[in-house]
Amino acid sequence: MQSDTSGRKEQTVDMMSAGETVVEPSNPPTKPTFHYQRYFEEAVRNGDRHELQRVLETFEGCVNVNLYDKEGQTALHQSCSEGNLELVKVLVQFGADVRLANRDGWNALHIALFAGHQNVAVYLVANAGSRRR
Repeated sequence: MQSDTSGRKEQTVDMMSAGETVVEPSNPPTKPTFHYQRYFEEAVRNGDRHELQRVLETFEGCVNVNLYDKEGQTALHQSCSEGNLELVKVLVQFGADVRLANRDGWNALHIALFAGHQNVAVYLVANAGSRRR
């Protein structure tokens, strides 16, 4: 066994059929979140409720629903701005924090009301504390 620079122990495995040596981590890291986060962001960007729910169910615990994008918005902020009530419902169900403010200091409720999406605002007020457990 050898140690790599990250401190993980590796073991050398001889690939008999190919005649080559491969180094595999003996304690591989858990699911990387980067790729899952990209699937999440794409589903939100496309406004696809079914894909968003599938990604969140499949990769639960690997996706940060409260991550800010480069514009200083979370997925919930974006969905409230667009008035996509179905996405808002899924995001809240999976733990999106309705209290988080964007870089302008506005939370999801402010954004929904400013954009004229009363149905989204009413949902946020009524379901602010409901999340999947």
